[in-house]
Amino acid sequence: MVGYLDGVQKILFSDTGDLGLIDTNNVLRFFKDDVSEASAGSVARIRIYDSVLSPTDVSGLDRLP
Repeated sequence: MVGYLDGVQKILFSDTGDLGLIDTNNVLRFFKDDVSEASAGSVARIRIYDSVLSPTDVSGLDRLP
């Protein structure tokens, strides 16, 4: 799996546990707080594609929320 922030790659890992798959209940989790804290934050946009995007494809995406 590869994650980008504002067109720049920030995350790269092998999803050996299939955590990046939609489960049988049609659930895909983006955030999991595994400690007992409540941190403020916000997300403007999450995009999901049904195919792999190249780094060039990602850099060409519109960044407006």
